[in-house]
Amino acid sequence: MKIGIQTWGSEGDVRPFVALAGGLSAAGHEVTLAVTEIRNKRYSQFGEKLRFSIRHVGHLDLNREQLNALGPKLIKERNFLKQIQMVVTWFLDPVTGDMLTEAKRLCEENELLIRHIMAYSLGVAAELKGLPCISLYTTTPAIPSKSMSPLQPLNLGKAINSMMWRLADRYVNRLFKAPIDRMRRQEGLKPIKSVLLDGWSSKILNLIAVSPTLLPIPSDWENRIQICGFMNIPEEGESWQMPESLERFFQEGSPPVFMTFGSVLEGEPSPLEITQLMVDSALQAGCRAIIQSKWDEISGIPEHTHIYRIGTAPHQFIFPGCAAIVHAGGAGTTQSAIKASCPSVVVAHASDQTLWGQLLYRAGIAPKPLHRRSVTANKLARAIRNVLDSPTMTEKTKEISRKMEDENGVKRAVEMIEDRCA
Repeated sequence: MKIGIQTWGSEGDVRPFVALAGGLSAAGHEVTLAVTEIRNKRYSQFGEKLRFSIRHVGHLDLNREQLNALGPKLIKERNFLKQIQMVVTWFLDPVTGDMLTEAKRLCEENELLIRHIMAYSLGVAAELKGLPCISLYTTTPAIPSKSMSPLQPLNLGKAINSMMWRLADRYVNRLFKAPIDRMRRQEGLKPIKSVLLDGWSSKILNLIAVSPTLLPIPSDWENRIQICGFMNIPEEGESWQMPESLERFFQEGSPPVFMTFGSVLEGEPSPLEITQLMVDSALQAGCRAIIQSKWDEISGIPEHTHIYRIGTAPHQFIFPGCAAIVHAGGAGTTQSAIKASCPSVVVAHASDQTLWGQLLYRAGIAPKPLHRRSVTANKLARAIRNVLDSPTMTEKTKEISRKMEDENGVKRAVEMIEDRCA
């Protein structure tokens, strides 16, 4: 088949689609992936290595000063749906025209479409063309269920769950329905009734790139909703090689704690401040640490023997040698940590990160999640020591990791797509 894919968002929203595009290409399909990344990051190297076409669509002209102004606003907002709305306003609305143009092109070139749930432009274009379009959720999905509340995977009973989903449906419509309907009217289509059921989900197939070990399938979900598992880019798709200095660091002492706040650092008012926070917490916790940051843009932090400085690096190469992972709670980093048998310390910044932090806490593989608004070096150091001094937490993580060993999210997704759409 000729398959067109469109995604939008941060690196965590792009990498699962890169993995899926590579898997579909390896299965013999002709694949084109259109990427709109909010930091304008390029992903061409993955297309070359995994043998699919990749196009970068739209360009956001936000400079560092503007990002610095947006970051604190996002962190200050406590409602994660409003946080998503802010991200959509800043990073999606300005490029929807470019994305719709590309979506129509994908529909002209392909017979099957796959989209990120926020890339509603491809859903509109596919409906105009009468082509099947699949939705891919990169995190816990906003799909109603009587056996699971919107605060997934929390189950508050069928009656309360249903009531909460009705309220969530109204609230999500109020936040996100207007731009979708505006595009649909411009293209001669009727408005949707529900963002959750019509704007984000597919009538054909919805794939959820989350391990079923972490998110059990609700019994009342329709067959068109399928949990395929975590989608990770294969090692052959990565061009990164571990530096000799990092190999020596691993060999010279006890397993370190890996610390990263990921792409969230882009919008912080002071990368120096948040990096200093990680350094101070590692020193207070008395642990060896690998700290991921924009070190080439930071000065004034002394070097320490027990701290290794690193920039961008694929987590799957580093996490297996670590004792624990400190991260912001994104879906990809969370699942990569579990696969590597590493317990987590979550410092949530925005969006669904607090939900992931609570999920890990309830599973017994992380302490209570912290938040960027209130975290201090002392609080983070105590959380790190909590993990390092808890053999039970490490064993529980290994147990869940073993259950995930046989999962292959990309392979399962390809099988579901071929079964449903071939």
